[in-house]
Formats: sequence, C-alpha cells, structure tokens
Amino acid sequence: MWTYSLYNDSGCFTVSYWTQREEVDFYYAEKFSTDRKELCAKPINVFEAEQEIWRKNKRIWIFNNPFFYCSPKRIIKALIEVINSLIEKNNEFFGIKL
Repeated sequence: MWTYSLYNDSGCFTVSYWTQREEVDFYYAEKFSTDRKELCAKPINVFEAEQEIWRKNKRIWIFNNPFFYCSPKRIIKALIEVINSLIEKNNEFFGIKL
C-alpha cells in the first residue's frame, strides 16, 4: 500500500493506492496524522467534482473506456486535472483551502 497526503492547516487530503488490488482511495481528515486510521476516517468521492474532466479522461476517441477505473495511473492523471481546476476556481480542493 502506498499513501500520499497533501496537507496544511485547513485539512489533509490522502490518496491510498492498494498495489495488490490495483485500487485507489481518497480521504479527507481535519489534520495530518501519522495514524492511518485517522487519515482514512472520512472517504471522499472525488469523481463527483469536475465531472466533465472525468468524462473527458474516460474516453478513448469517441468511446468510453470500460477499464478506466481499473487503471490507477489514469485515475491519478485525471485527479491532477480536477485538483488544478478546483484550485483555479475556488482556491481550494476537496476541503483543503490554500
């Protein structure tokens, strides 16, 4: 399992990548912690934000990619676009104010 956290005084956004299962999960915590249970207490559905970006990234030419959610690399690539868009629009992403 790989875990990466982006945090400041307004909260902590954590990405967990389960390498054996090829799954990626996302969490919000009010503060950074070294305790994984605290970091992963509140799951976030990142796919609800900036849905147009997710739709664009799921497509191969004009077709939907049925295997998009099975590819952590593609999910992270799209998530980067979503986070950049949220920061540009709201000066925050998933509860983390900049």
